[in-house]
Amino acid sequence: MGVDTRIYLKPNATAGQIADVIGILKGAKKTKINKGKSFESVNAEGSKVESIECCPTCCRIIFKGGAWMLHYESECKSILGARLLMPRSFAEAIAIGKRLVDIFGGYVEYQDYEDAIDYYNDLVKIFTLNDDNDFDLWQKFLWKLKPLTKKEIKDCKKFAAYD
Repeated sequence: MGVDTRIYLKPNATAGQIADVIGILKGAKKTKINKGKSFESVNAEGSKVESIECCPTCCRIIFKGGAWMLHYESECKSILGARLLMPRSFAEAIAIGKRLVDIFGGYVEYQDYEDAIDYYNDLVKIFTLNDDNDFDLWQKFLWKLKPLTKKEIKDCKKFAAYD
């Protein structure tokens, strides 16, 4: 059993949104798809969500260079219905977790054996995607989103369990 980073996101974060954001943060090519009228959808190349037949409360988030399991947590410590990602505790995973929390709200535990909230952000815009305006704002946000920088990853090395 290894040391994981726990990334808890607010329940408004959908698996598809998380997949696209992780893909973009890892440097996936972005494409715009015309959805008719004045709407465009932004997708990160290679990012997708797969169901896990034997586990209805989980899905697999696939992105450029890997895949993480996403758990739908009904009994999270502080966020009812949280989305939980548990990648190994590497600097890049921690940096991704921090950016995800800045986007969706939630918190990161850098090393899961500590059971401590290491990074937290609750002041975020909630994109429900149920409204045309929110959908359009989300797509514009994704298009402007930049990949992780080497500095962001380097700054997280001190928090990681692994090199």
